[in-house]
Amino acid sequence: MIVKDEEPVLARCLNGVKSFADEIIIVDTGSSDATKNIARAFTDKVYDFEWNDDFAAARNYSYSLAGCDYIMWLDADNIIEAGDAERIAALKSSLAPDVDVVFTLHRSMVGEGHHETALLRDRLIRRSLGSQWIYPVHEGIPMSSVSADGEVKKYSSYIAGNITIWHKKEVVNDPGRNIRIFEKMLADGTPFTSFNYAYYCRELYLHRRYQESYEAYLKVKSMQSPADIAHALTFAVWSLQKLERWKEALEELTGAFVWVAPPPCCAARWATALSIWGCRTRRNSGICGLFPLPRTWLISTWCFLLTTSISPA
Repeated sequence: MIVKDEEPVLARCLNGVKSFADEIIIVDTGSSDATKNIARAFTDKVYDFEWNDDFAAARNYSYSLAGCDYIMWLDADNIIEAGDAERIAALKSSLAPDVDVVFTLHRSMVGEGHHETALLRDRLIRRSLGSQWIYPVHEGIPMSSVSADGEVKKYSSYIAGNITIWHKKEVVNDPGRNIRIFEKMLADGTPFTSFNYAYYCRELYLHRRYQESYEAYLKVKSMQSPADIAHALTFAVWSLQKLERWKEALEELTGAFVWVAPPPCCAARWATALSIWGCRTRRNSGICGLFPLPRTWLISTWCFLLTTSISPA
């Protein structure tokens, strides 16, 4: 785990971890509060890392300190409830020896007891693979490796759909951090992948830079990566709506269904964007009831059904 100024949430996270973890490794990137003291109450493996605007570098350092067969990554604002901790402990003794990566459900909490859409995230990875995190911001681990002779090996995976890792952020310590890192990457001439542009699109929208957000989406679209387009599309459409370019917003959103379906993690956002468009157009036309175009209602309904399709029984 990498942390900085996580005093309000760190103990909450580590209390959920201590029952099943064989070792707890905390890498602090410059806290000025009691974060390190809290961490030392749970583990003696607390280390410092000089922050360099690169989340992947910090996570790779934390991974280099691990000594167990599998490494589980968490953020300080994650929550592992008692039942999920028990299921993780049981998984440790039952996991097939040939599994490289374990995926669990990730849910984001909003308010008391509510949640947004869920998605599967890689949480445990075999240490012997020597995997490295990539990207300075919105970092991730590739799910394959390339040998010296160019052979690609895809990692074997197991989906633990009965295990949920909750995410509940209490405080945003540095709201400008992510976009600052993206813009440093651009200034340094770092080549952007479609994944990078998709998350840059999101950050620009969150900072109310709507025209730039839409332009970043067009970069994603030109790279023809369906998964990244599905993620960025919502923020592009919302940006167009903020710019009151309603016709373009509808064309981008409904046109996307020709070649990509929204994954469950994005479906509710797509539906919300359609609903906003429908309500806006209905208000302008004086029509009450269904949306002016039936297709917006039908697609919106389908999106919401997709949203709930991965909820565990």
